[in-house]
Amino acid sequence: MLTTEKMTIGGATPSLMELAARVTDITQEISKYFELHNIQPPSFAPDSNDPPTSLKYVALQTSLKTCLEDLTLLVDGPKRSMRTLICQANDLAAFQIAFDFGFFNFIPLDGAISLQDLANRAGIDLDRTARCVRILATHRVFHEIEPNIIAHTAASAIFCRDEEILCAGQYMLDELFKASTATSECFKLHPHRSDAEHSAFYTRHGATMFKYYDMNPPHAIRFAKAMTGATKFTDRRTTELRDLFHWGALKGTVVDVGGGSGHVSIELAKVFPHLNFVVQDASLDMLAQGKPLLTDAPARNIAAFFIRQCIHNLCDRDVIRVFKALVPGLEGSDSGTPLLINDTVMPEPGVWPAHIERELRQMDMLMMIALGAKQRTQAEFEELLRLADTRYQLINCHTQEQMGLLEVHLKI
Repeated sequence: MLTTEKMTIGGATPSLMELAARVTDITQEISKYFELHNIQPPSFAPDSNDPPTSLKYVALQTSLKTCLEDLTLLVDGPKRSMRTLICQANDLAAFQIAFDFGFFNFIPLDGAISLQDLANRAGIDLDRTARCVRILATHRVFHEIEPNIIAHTAASAIFCRDEEILCAGQYMLDELFKASTATSECFKLHPHRSDAEHSAFYTRHGATMFKYYDMNPPHAIRFAKAMTGATKFTDRRTTELRDLFHWGALKGTVVDVGGGSGHVSIELAKVFPHLNFVVQDASLDMLAQGKPLLTDAPARNIAAFFIRQCIHNLCDRDVIRVFKALVPGLEGSDSGTPLLINDTVMPEPGVWPAHIERELRQMDMLMMIALGAKQRTQAEFEELLRLADTRYQLINCHTQEQMGLLEVHLKI
């Protein structure tokens, strides 16, 4: 679990000089880390690489960001800080234009373009093109290298280089951004209900999210790419699932519940070739994507059932239904057969650094807006398991960075 020094709120607040000294110390450590590992320091240039993802570097980055955020909040004061926060929709509006009108692809990676040429290619007027570009440039997204001449930065270049990351940005600033503006209206209409049909997405778009994609195939294609792109923002792979459980001790067949195209099972099968994997999913299209890579494996000798990043898509009522549906399979398997739930396990408030907790709570809000669902704490998982079947027992809750793996047994 990520930890850092906690900045007290009700008690003593670190002084500006204490925070500044800590910032200096950690920055020096980061610089030494780059030198020691022969890593080019980051820059705003388009060819700048992402920083490393080692545990050591992430710990340093986490500590530095915590100090920097607190220092900024203190020197800004509450009024300026709140103005910055509540005005973010204006910045996102400019981002929305950049996505919808192709700014990222019209600006060459290895050169520059005039604002007039960008406006002409986008098909909109020069004045509003310039205004949108220039507010994004204050976030180091695009750079006006000379008057009216625009080039990429490291931040804008990622959307030009990678279509899946571009789709993730488009998805967030199109259907999700629009849905988020209907959140309060949704609450007023349904003050005590939260599910796919009582969500901000439904209020804004008139359909549940997946029904909306059924009715809008081009957006469905973009959504599928966006889900892949979203994993690239945090460089999250299947390593945490591989490392959080002793897969080598299992024998037989693993059932991947809601496994989509089977991409997770494929990755695990490469590492643990002694196991067979069966993928179950309601979407035939998703299964078809993975079918050429998976061989037939009859569901017998079940070694484990696992569900990866599906539970946070569901309201409590539907989670209980899923857990109940798994009971017959567990009853028909050997005692001690695990149900492995690989999903975010929400921390208690204030336990993790604020910016890490914020990322998790941003995703929790996204689940609420899009699907009337949520991300859950360990205690909330345990309660839903109990409501599904009192024989469910949580044996272990493994955590690594922002992901968790709950190992659950059915007492037979």
